[in-house]
Formats: sequence, structure tokens, C-alpha cells
Amino acid sequence: MRHTDKMSSIYNVILGESERGAILLACHIVDNFLLQKISENKNPKASQRVLRDTTNFGGAFGSLSMKTKSLFVLGILSEQVFNAVESLRGIRNKAAHSENAFSLATRGPGDQMLGANLHYPLVRQPEILGNLGHRL
Repeated sequence: MRHTDKMSSIYNVILGESERGAILLACHIVDNFLLQKISENKNPKASQRVLRDTTNFGGAFGSLSMKTKSLFVLGILSEQVFNAVESLRGIRNKAAHSENAFSLATRGPGDQMLGANLHYPLVRQPEILGNLGHRL
């Protein structure tokens, strides 16, 4: 499947989800992207087993948070992408850990909508969402 076809199919799946589902799915997609960046930048002498051990749950890079922070510290992610992923993670945590109805229109601290900071920084990053950004 070509990259643009894959992005189009991901875009269609996200649009078909509830807001909670779309946030969880978006985090999964971003997590896979960060894992790819770790793989591309790993020491060539590091085996696939070492990579798997460090990126699986419980490993040093096992969480979305640690992947994001590590790649930012190493200069692989820009500050804008780092901040966008951190915003997305915060919204994901609210979505995943809430027993109540979830909506991006919900007001958070400082009377700001949960999704207010998300659209521009994340969607406009071609290194995260490829050709999807120009459609939004």
C-alpha cells in the first residue's frame, strides 16, 4: 500500500470514530511513528531483540511519553512536534481514564476546550501525518 493510500485509509477510519476513539487511534498512530523514528536512529549494532526489549511495555521507550521525551531530548523531534504530542497525550489520558461521556468540546482548566491546541500543531506536521495535513 502506498503511503498516500495508507494515510487516506487512516483518515477515513479516524473520521468514523467517536471523539474518544479518534483520540485513542491517533495516539496509536503517533506511537507507531515514534517507534519507527527510534528504529531509524538506533545504533546499527543494536539487535532487533534489544530494540524490542527497550520499546515494548516496561522498556525504557515502552510508553508514548518516553518515546516522545527521548526523541525530543536527542533532537529528533522538534519542539513543536513534542508539544503537540504532549497535548495529544493529555487529551488521550482524559479520554482513556474518564468514566463519563467524553468530548473535545469539554472545557478544561482555564476554560479552554480540550482539543483547542491540537489542530494546528499536530495536523500540520508532515513528519507525523504525511499528506493528511493538507486535507484538514
